[in-house]
Amino acid sequence: MRASIADSGPYLILTNENGDASTGRVDDKGKIIAPGWQNVTGTLNPTGIQIDWSNGTYWERCDAASGTADPGPLDLSGKWIPQGDLSQPCTIRQRGSDLQIECAQLPTAAGRIDSPTHFTIKWDSQNIGATVTPDRNHIHWDDQGYWTRATLYKSESK
Repeated sequence: MRASIADSGPYLILTNENGDASTGRVDDKGKIIAPGWQNVTGTLNPTGIQIDWSNGTYWERCDAASGTADPGPLDLSGKWIPQGDLSQPCTIRQRGSDLQIECAQLPTAAGRIDSPTHFTIKWDSQNIGATVTPDRNHIHWDDQGYWTRATLYKSESK
């Protein structure tokens, strides 16, 4: 059964496996809150591929492809959400292996992809490494932070 999450600017559109929809938001602790479903909450597990819901269900990320094909070069370009805070999105611009990262209230950072799943940036005078999950939609920073791609779940056109 397929469920989805769509980014709709200031909030999320959550659709469960039965086709029931709710708006959603991420609170300051990183939990997804679905007011249309009696305030059920969801937590992204550490692997970044599953949301565990407070009603005992879970959603597991599935890729359109079987996962066996080579996904090609790492592409980090786009909008990212740090620590689930939708009010402070960051943008990554990529040219080849070179990265430029812009976040509100932080200086712009430059970095470089140094392996198929890892990159390093220099923020102020500090080098910070990050690992990208196999689905390429989550970044786990060496300083224990995490980012999620803003377009994590896309609606399928029919």
